[in-house]
Amino acid sequence: MRKLALLFLLAGMASPAVAADRATVDQLEQWLATVQGKPDATVAKRLGTLEMSERVSSIRLARWEAEFPGAHERLALVALADASAFLDLPARELPARLPPDIKAQSAILTQAIDYVAKTMPKLPNFVARRDTTYFEDMPAQGGALALQSASIGGRGGSRINITAAPSETEAQPLSFVGASSVTVTYRDGREVQVTAKGGKAAVPARGLTTGGEFGPILGLVLGDAVRGSVTWSHWEQGTEAVEAVFRYTVPQEKSHYMVGVPFLSKAPLFPAYHGQIAVDPADGSVLRMTVVSDLKAPYEGVVANMLVEYGPMTIGARTYICPLKGVAISKVPLAGLRDAIRTQVNDVLFIQYQVFRGEARILDPNDMAAAP
Repeated sequence: MRKLALLFLLAGMASPAVAADRATVDQLEQWLATVQGKPDATVAKRLGTLEMSERVSSIRLARWEAEFPGAHERLALVALADASAFLDLPARELPARLPPDIKAQSAILTQAIDYVAKTMPKLPNFVARRDTTYFEDMPAQGGALALQSASIGGRGGSRINITAAPSETEAQPLSFVGASSVTVTYRDGREVQVTAKGGKAAVPARGLTTGGEFGPILGLVLGDAVRGSVTWSHWEQGTEAVEAVFRYTVPQEKSHYMVGVPFLSKAPLFPAYHGQIAVDPADGSVLRMTVVSDLKAPYEGVVANMLVEYGPMTIGARTYICPLKGVAISKVPLAGLRDAIRTQVNDVLFIQYQVFRGEARILDPNDMAAAP
């Protein structure tokens, strides 16, 4: 069954996007060295006017966050790095290592396919916390959001939540608009529920939602990729070890990547897409995956991209490869306004993994009869 990957928030009206200064990772690194110790808000304001021309790695972002702990500057750094998540790393950050031969490439890819097919379904039942930080370039101005929702079932519990913001919004630099923290339950090989405090189902107040990070999205992408085209790309230094990175492309007729564009299309779209898959060559575990949509007319201006980074996490007494971070980006051209594009970014962290243990209690019939 086709699975959901992203959802969109679409506003009725907006102004053209704000122009930003482009910077390389080295240029930003040099500038940050000159502003350490300056007021939090001052640094954050300048960061909000920048746009990266290269990808900021998670390793580098973690260092920057430690060096700039102010609330505003840290959020600005996260937004800037997340917006760069689908660009290439600076060439100088890539390991100086010869690519593997065709046979070795095939062996690594086969390991990855085997890993997704056999290892991921063996994840234990667990609960984890999903912390999401929302960024927009057109925050709603006054009034409550009008909420609509629809759902698509399937393994992994994928769901579309559609929110419509008030009109009369104005474009501005990508900025923080809110955060949420919910509990994700993974049981019997599927994500079965997402709950907020108090045990109620969590419905995002605004922005994007993603699903399938705990396995379904890996199977979807790898399944589509092997029916499309997969080629060697490069070696990349990950947080744990050097990773083998493959590029893939999926034609529209092979695509199972669902994109919902409310108010532009009543039916969900299944566009062509491409991206990268980073694999641990030692065991085939997938450590990073990107999905970049390639929508055709009349939706060619729509961007629907997502990234998931995976890493070791202890659950109970064992260590498993689990989702650690996700990034989702949508850009939607707004009807009737030339060059008007609404951009939204979600930064998602998965933390506090714990073994899921159901609790049962035997009640004495006499106690039940005496109960009010």
